[in-house]
Amino acid sequence: MIELLYASGLRTSELANARLENFNFEERIMRVTGKGTRPEIVPMGRKSVRSARRLLVHGTPEVRKAQQQAARFSFPSAARN
Repeated sequence: MIELLYASGLRTSELANARLENFNFEERIMRVTGKGTRPEIVPMGRKSVRSARRLLVHGTPEVRKAQQQAARFSFPSAARN
């Protein structure tokens, strides 16, 4: 996300308010609401697309770890596998 902010010139609030439907990974663009509620289309680099897709699909390492711990707590037999 840092690379996307830096490479595209997005404001932090624009990226923070982005929703999944705002991303078009095939065309490598992102729709954001700019300053003054003006819609903008922002190009995304290949590396940014790859990183954003991985983050949206798999989450952050911290989120994955929390999910694994929650699964072990809920289903103790899963921890043995």
